[in-house]
Amino acid sequence: MTRLLITLALCAPMMAAAQSWPSARPITLIVPFTPGGNVDFAGRVFATRLQERLKQSVIVENVAGAGGIVGVQRAIQAAPDGYTLLVGVDSPISIARFVTPSAVRYDSLRDLAPIGMLNAAR
Repeated sequence: MTRLLITLALCAPMMAAAQSWPSARPITLIVPFTPGGNVDFAGRVFATRLQERLKQSVIVENVAGAGGIVGVQRAIQAAPDGYTLLVGVDSPISIARFVTPSAVRYDSLRDLAPIGMLNAAR
């Protein structure tokens, strides 16, 4: 079963302290795959809805490579200020560490905080 999660990279503790969030600058939504696929589509629909609800710009950034690992690493390396979200899927977040441990330089449990589920295939 494939699940899409929106995760917040190291940002949960910092969001409460940010006074002008989210209006200070655009929110970046990292999609760790190429444009045009199902993960990209779900991310863009979410970005549109988030932009409407927050009245704030949301930029979708496709960061493809290594089966999603490059995009996850980019999200984890972002500043912990609440302006970077990640559309995560099972493969780079939980499975890649067991398949290619030398390529994964992050600990998903420590470095990412799930904030919601976009959809789940049945």
